[in-house]
Amino acid sequence: MKQSASCIIAARDIKAENTRSIFLLAGNVEGNVQTVFDWKSTLSLGAVVGGLIGFLSLLKKR
Repeated sequence: MKQSASCIIAARDIKAENTRSIFLLAGNVEGNVQTVFDWKSTLSLGAVVGGLIGFLSLLKKR
């Protein structure tokens, strides 16, 4: 990939130059890739969203 932008990139090995992504899931990355969410922030975001959905479902049952 060269000079591209995408929402989600998922692959075992990625070779990229000047690429931007929101979510990146890869085993090995070679080159310059800028991501908005790394694995730590994606895990945090998932926990927060899951907690909010769980909380709202509890409120809905009452």
